[in-house]
This record gives sequence, structure tokens and C-alpha cells, in this order.
Amino acid sequence: MIDSYLAFSGLFHMNSGKGYVYDLCSCRKEAMDALLKAYPSIPGVFGRMTSFFTDFSHRLDGIEVGDEGLLYKLLLAVSFMRTHVCACEHIFNSESIESATLLRKQLELIARMKEVDVNQLSTLFGRVPNVSNVRPMNVLYGVLSKIAHNADVESLDMLGFRMEDEMHKHFCLYPVYNENTIFSFGIAIGLFLMFVVEAIHLQKGIIPGYDVQADGDAVIDFLQFGKSSNIPFLNKIEV
Repeated sequence: MIDSYLAFSGLFHMNSGKGYVYDLCSCRKEAMDALLKAYPSIPGVFGRMTSFFTDFSHRLDGIEVGDEGLLYKLLLAVSFMRTHVCACEHIFNSESIESATLLRKQLELIARMKEVDVNQLSTLFGRVPNVSNVRPMNVLYGVLSKIAHNADVESLDMLGFRMEDEMHKHFCLYPVYNENTIFSFGIAIGLFLMFVVEAIHLQKGIIPGYDVQADGDAVIDFLQFGKSSNIPFLNKIEV
């Protein structure tokens, strides 16, 4: 077993003399710069995500919803969009524990959106959403929960570390880019695509004359752009 300990060096601008928040922001920028150097298409992918959120929210502006189930699902959609931007910001900063905690929440939210369609609301309130219905992303729930709950020392490896030798780790006081970053972004992409399905279904229920074509075109553009990127999750999707 590796003997882990904290060794805070000056490698990540630990001693700027300007305080913790300044150093944190500096290291976030370094982490983001490293991510964008490795995956320059990320702004295009994220921009397409937020463009979908923009179009979706514009269509819903001023819509009156009388059905309690549809209203609940609409509010869940609003929560998903807000949280997803926050989760992606943490990912871009290589703050993997923070992003994993929010992605776990997103997975549960998608599960609840699906449950609203087939269950009485009274049977859902007070219960944790059943993520087994969110395939194939549900297989990640255990891992995300372990990280969110700080279940063991190994889950805190997501803080980021470098091996000094075979027996010792140097944990990072501030975020640093690592392989967990792009893996987390892949999870965010998968959850976004599942949200799109739920958002289309929701709009059919509350927007008179809703035409799915625009959203369908947006998804095709998203996937085609992603296919031409070097982002592992999107490379695996057939368009």
C-alpha cells in the first residue's frame, strides 16, 4: 500500500504571497490552459451545449404550465442547466471532486425526470431517484457517489497528485490538469445528451406546435463536431 502524505511544494505557485484565492485562481487558469492545449475543440463542444440551453430557455419564456408533473419536470430542467454550467466550470479547472459531486446530482436529476413520466408525483417525493433507469450512464453512479462522499482515502486521489517514487505521493494543494479532467468532461457530455432527450419530450408537452427539427439539427451538429474532435467520449459515437 502506498504511504500517502501531503507535500506542498512551490510547483503550482504556492508562494506568490498574494493569498490562497489568488493562487487558486492562478492554478485554475494553468489547468484550463493545459486542458485546452490537449483538447482545443472543448470550447466548441461546450458552446454547443450552452446554445441548446439558450434556445430551450427562450422557447419556454412566458409559457404557463398548469400540470403539476410538467411543472416539476420543467423546474428540474432549469436546475439541470444551471448545474451543468457549474459542473463544466469545475471540470475545466480540473476540480474533479467538485465536478463529480455535481455530475452525480445531474445523474439523479435525469433519473427523476424519467420517473415523472411514469409515476404519480406523490410516490416520488421523499425518495432518492432510481438511477438504474439512466442507462448506460447509471454504471458511473457508484464511482461518483464514492467520490462525493469521500468514502475512502483513494477517492481523494481526485485532488490530484504526482508520484515522488513508487511509495510516495505528492498531493496538490491546488487543482492541476490530469487525465481525470477529460474523463469527467465525457460524463458531462453523456448527461447532456440524455438531458436533450428529456428536454425534447418536455417541450412536446408544454409548447403548442413545437417542432423538434431545430433541436434535432442541433444534436446532429453537436455530434458531428464532436466526431471531428479528439475528445474520447465523442469519438466513440456513431453519427
